[in-house]
Amino acid sequence: MVTEDIPPPTRLHWAVFFWGGLTLILLFLGLSITSLTNNDIWLHMANGRWILEHGQVPLTDPYSFSAAGHRFHAHEWLAGVIFHLVHILAGVNGLIFFKTALGGTALALTMTAAYRQGARPVSLALCTMVTLAVVNSRFLERPEMFSFAFTALYMLILARDHQRHGQPAAARGGLRDFLQASLLWWLVPVQWLWVQIHGYFITGLALAGTFLLAETLDRLLRRENPGSRPPLRRLISGWAALGVMTVLGLINPNGYEIYLFPFRLAGGDNIFMQTIFEWRPTFTTGLMTQSSMFLAFCAWLSLLTVGCLASPGLLRRDRLWRGVSIIGLLLLPALRPVLAAGATLSQAWESLRTGSALSALPLRAGTGLPGAAWLWSPAELMGSITGQPGLAAALSAPLAPLRLLGGWGDDLFTLVWLALAVMTVLRWRRPAAAGLAVLATLLTFLALLAGSWAAGLMALTLLPALAWATWSKRLPFWHMAVTLVFLVLALRQNRNIVNFALVTLPLVAPALTRLRTALPRAASPGDRRRAAMVAAAATALAGTFLVVLTFTTGWPYTPGITKKVGLGVGSRIPSGAVAYIRDRDLKGQVFNKYAYGAYLIHELYPATRVFMDSRNAVYGEKLYKLYLNTLNVEQVAARTFKTYHFDYVAIDYTFYPGRSPDQGLLSYLRSRPEWVLVEFDDSSLIYVRDGPEHADLIRRDAYRTLDPTAYAPGRLRDASARVRAAFAAESSKALARHPGSRAARLLSAEAALVAGRDTAALELYEQVLAADPGDIFALVTAARVALRLGQREQGLAHYRHALALRPALEDLRTEFLQAQERGL
Repeated sequence: MVTEDIPPPTRLHWAVFFWGGLTLILLFLGLSITSLTNNDIWLHMANGRWILEHGQVPLTDPYSFSAAGHRFHAHEWLAGVIFHLVHILAGVNGLIFFKTALGGTALALTMTAAYRQGARPVSLALCTMVTLAVVNSRFLERPEMFSFAFTALYMLILARDHQRHGQPAAARGGLRDFLQASLLWWLVPVQWLWVQIHGYFITGLALAGTFLLAETLDRLLRRENPGSRPPLRRLISGWAALGVMTVLGLINPNGYEIYLFPFRLAGGDNIFMQTIFEWRPTFTTGLMTQSSMFLAFCAWLSLLTVGCLASPGLLRRDRLWRGVSIIGLLLLPALRPVLAAGATLSQAWESLRTGSALSALPLRAGTGLPGAAWLWSPAELMGSITGQPGLAAALSAPLAPLRLLGGWGDDLFTLVWLALAVMTVLRWRRPAAAGLAVLATLLTFLALLAGSWAAGLMALTLLPALAWATWSKRLPFWHMAVTLVFLVLALRQNRNIVNFALVTLPLVAPALTRLRTALPRAASPGDRRRAAMVAAAATALAGTFLVVLTFTTGWPYTPGITKKVGLGVGSRIPSGAVAYIRDRDLKGQVFNKYAYGAYLIHELYPATRVFMDSRNAVYGEKLYKLYLNTLNVEQVAARTFKTYHFDYVAIDYTFYPGRSPDQGLLSYLRSRPEWVLVEFDDSSLIYVRDGPEHADLIRRDAYRTLDPTAYAPGRLRDASARVRAAFAAESSKALARHPGSRAARLLSAEAALVAGRDTAALELYEQVLAADPGDIFALVTAARVALRLGQREQGLAHYRHALALRPALEDLRTEFLQAQERGL
């Protein structure tokens, strides 16, 4: 345990600690209590329902027509039963709170492990906040939530077992004493449960096996100090427990195949590894490197590296840390300009004068200095000399996670750099803290450059740091080994980042505590107490900012994707499409989107049999490739629809005005008169086969003229009167079915504009903006219509808002300036 000679806390200290703890709890709840957007949960619940109805676990596929009879390894069967029962008892919101409870259990257990290994409240709170930023994107209603809790429990038990080295071993006696010699026996029933719940049970065996192997090597290598070595009896007992875990795991519906299935599914470089996002490598997957999860992961790796340097002798080398600070401050601007040009004073004044300051925030009116392009940037200087002025922008472009903050990304970088510079000056006499902060920041931004080389750089930086901490006996050998194993897994597949964070939290938080106590400090106890309170207040303030962000605008995941607090079913679940299918009594075989399969199975089985769902092992690479090619290649779609009989089609789409028609399945469906569009909302399309069984449905619901997937603004003006009338009638029908639909509103607005009903059109655009104030298309079109109706201030306000969101659109800025001039 780490101790500090700091005077007892006052009431103010307790208030600050309470504030920090409260913000941590609120941040966790805000990131966990979110609407259900995960599709796989519906398949797990369908499995649970099937198992309870039939009294057995399915061994072949019961749900699809394309893979009927194929081998089905329902390896997560027990999780499905549990989820199904929770859903029956408490509905969708019950699933959300159940997920939150599992996530809270995982964090509580790993925080307990960190605390028992020496982490103090401030370091623990800071590390937990970063951990939440890493893990929250995968806190979903899925069986892996059980795995996260089990992983944290394993870390707690293993850490406790390691700490028993100094305690006398149990007397050499019977079986009871042998079982009590190692705490790993407590994990035997947990491991059996894990085998029935989720494929991550392999990581449980990997954790225990790595721990025992490291402890055994530790005993063999530490001959000079027998008292510090793991007791032999305890090791033998632990290995026996691991053997029992492995053998007991064979008792499952799939027998020995359960140990082969995870490697068949996720091993190698098959089509699933190449196309499914969560199985792609962390540093080389585009969407991943643009996410807040990646930003937090890079920061976490940097904290892990810096935390390993908690050596008083090393931290007292003032010249070394002054050099680190200066070199780091000079290198950081090479990655991104330190001071980028912000909004001009006239723009800021115009925003304030017109009352549109909030919409102008992304223009970076805060810290950017008007007219100042660079304060210091080696890349810009090099670009000027070589005649490549865009070199700095090219270097900084890969720092994609900063785009989550819009224009404030540059300003954040500027503020961080300035804070580090000020800290370097203020801490010049005791420079270690500033040097460590600069080093952690530099490592983080180097990692954010992404790519395999950045991953290699982080690994090469982390390895000697871990070796140094282990050699100097500040890090147990087993924890270093576990960290390296899970680092490899996290780099290989981004879904494993969560396990890496949970496994290393009991390492990083104590390491930062040791680092703080090892830093040269002021001699006065009062100064140390004030420093401790400032650290606690800063951590609480950062947590408060994250809480406000989460509960107001939502947690940014990637540009355009925000995780917001809420309950119920999310918009990604095709609940509207399924409600239509059920209401119209559609049955039979459906060609469906991959992500829709699970929900269709849960809601419509056995009346509907799907073509594809997320059980990759059931369908295999050949059928999955056929599915992908059917979506993307029209000729393949024609062959697939000739090979298989489909009664209806349920797929997703994105309503984007002006987008060119998709090639592939949509082109095929448009060209075939036997397929009729009968339903659409903002995300789903339903087509039915034209035939006697659907004659009444088609007569009532068909869209013959209106096509939301190929909508182009203005094209209707050139159409005939008959087409215009049909378009207006069908758009009115769509709006009546879905009054809140963006697509229906914009299509109806287009019909109103063509008919000369500008006031009605503007009202529809305003309804779209009320639901989504950041809709660029609605903003610009509403601005034009408002100006045409003589509503100048309303039109200019929409233009300003659009420019605030898209300041780089020069055509839009020119249009705005021309509109201003016309009103003068």
